[in-house]
Amino acid sequence: HSLVKQAALALIADGTVDPTATIDQWFPDQPNADRVTVQMLLDITHGWATSTDFITENLLADLARTWTLAETLGLANAQPPVAAPGTFDQTWDGNTIGMIALAGVLEEVTGSSLADIVHDHVTEPLGLSHTFVGVGADDPADLQLGLFVLPGGTDAIDPRDLSSVAFRTIDPPSSAVITTVPDLLELLDAWSTGDYPGGIRATSANFPMLGGQGDAYLGHGIPFNGYCPCEPAADGVTP
Repeated sequence: HSLVKQAALALIADGTVDPTATIDQWFPDQPNADRVTVQMLLDITHGWATSTDFITENLLADLARTWTLAETLGLANAQPPVAAPGTFDQTWDGNTIGMIALAGVLEEVTGSSLADIVHDHVTEPLGLSHTFVGVGADDPADLQLGLFVLPGGTDAIDPRDLSSVAFRTIDPPSSAVITTVPDLLELLDAWSTGDYPGGIRATSANFPMLGGQGDAYLGHGIPFNGYCPCEPAADGVTP
């Protein structure tokens, strides 16, 4: 999610993406599409349903299927909204659908894939040579994978025994980024110093939080949930 947000902020800064644009021009079937703006996707104020159960059940139906962002949003738009546009989602559960929609908007506006967008506006400018959006076919040979248990099952499964294409493509902002520890440290350094691609630096205004205390919990201008150390907050609240 953080890389998608970073790419969006860079494209907003250079004038490619209009944060006030409503998403009905790209995804008219999404709930309240004529009232939900690009900025609301960043802010998690779109008001959409928070359940992501539909993602799990659909990816398990065919683990080798390649999904498009539009297809995932087509599944999501059948769920009624839970709040009016402009309402902050205090649970952050709706961030999943919002980030999928934001990635879709970036693809539509630029005509590029999410993989190329993240490369061109985040990883390449920061020199993160081992960080990329992948769909499983281009995994490095030494990729470290965990184990998981399918719903209703009891035995842990090694993901290398199964296709991961559906998992990566049905929700790429959450599941498709491959990276290394050194690259992550470089990324955190860039966020903490403000050395963003194109000189763009996010502010807490981009990411409103409960009670206006987003600075204390997120760090000033760092679009990554929970990264510390944080700069002092004016209200004295510290993580």
